[in-house]
Amino acid sequence: MKTNEIKMGVDVREIVLTAGTFLSFLLLGMLVFSFFSPAIKTNAANYDTVHVSATINPVLSVAVSSGTVSLGTVNPNADGVFSSASEVVTVTTNDTAGYKLYIAANTSDVNLTSATTDTPIAPCAAGATSATMVKDHWGYSINSGSTYQPITTSNVQIKNWSGIAGGTTDSPLTVYFGAKISTATKAGTYSNVVKFTGIVN
Repeated sequence: MKTNEIKMGVDVREIVLTAGTFLSFLLLGMLVFSFFSPAIKTNAANYDTVHVSATINPVLSVAVSSGTVSLGTVNPNADGVFSSASEVVTVTTNDTAGYKLYIAANTSDVNLTSATTDTPIAPCAAGATSATMVKDHWGYSINSGSTYQPITTSNVQIKNWSGIAGGTTDSPLTVYFGAKISTATKAGTYSNVVKFTGIVN
């Protein structure tokens, strides 16, 4: 019985020592961890948004290549001599829907006139060609001079460009002017002013 009691005593002490050692190491580990670990802070955060926008208005410009069209020096005859020249009209716009281009006389006078004569050159008939145009008349063409139309005081549409998505690249328009002059027209310099007007679609 004593032997057993001794063994029992030894066993109990060993268990107590083992548990105490474990707790000591645990406490020591916690102290070391807390010493070397950085302090963790919790920062409160919040956010909001702002919507940025801009409204872009459509703009348009019309430009001619030279501003002056010379039909040259004409040596007329009884049947009439036809002379022509061209001007390039360029329209630029940021409107993706495109534009319309119009032509008209700049004033109420649609004739080519001279300050020194009384024989004005009148607008031709619609669809006239260089061969069929009546003598001492003039007009404009938007189909490379195949047919000519009369200049009027009101705007006449000569182009409608429907535009492209995301941009407005377009080809310039070449406008021809022509006149058929006979000896019935007195010598002199004849002129008029034609205007081109562009409007966004």
